[in-house]
Amino acid sequence: MYEFIWVIVIMMILYAISYKYLSAMNESVERSDFVRTLNRVQAQLTLNVAEWYAIGKQVSRTEVEQRNPLDLIELVPENYQGELSSDQLSKCGQARWCYLVDTKRLVYRVKHTGELNNTYNQKDILVYKLQLSLIGGKSERGLPAALTLVPEYRFTWQNVGF
Repeated sequence: MYEFIWVIVIMMILYAISYKYLSAMNESVERSDFVRTLNRVQAQLTLNVAEWYAIGKQVSRTEVEQRNPLDLIELVPENYQGELSSDQLSKCGQARWCYLVDTKRLVYRVKHTGELNNTYNQKDILVYKLQLSLIGGKSERGLPAALTLVPEYRFTWQNVGF
């Protein structure tokens, strides 16, 4: 009889340990997917800027920075949920991207927040904005030099800072 109780206790301990490590692995997988998607979107934005520069296209800083960055690229992430307003943010699923049309921000809603340190008031939301650099500095219009997705609030996620 005591052997059975010991087997149950040992199984519970092993289950608790494995659950802890599997949860950490789920968060690591989500963070890796987030970084991969962010890098893929950034690479496509950079290609757009290179094309605009090559053809000599003058762009407006305000017009470009107010656009949905995913409208500027060809390969939209599979976990992109679409355009929403800020009051509909709760409809954006976890581990999904959405664009807030009223604030003009691209948002990622985090599912596993155990290792996420976020300065935004909503801890499971990562907010990005477009930032356009023009050749010639701070003018409103000109040849594009870079188009970057910039985090609006500082955060670290499993020792990776943004």
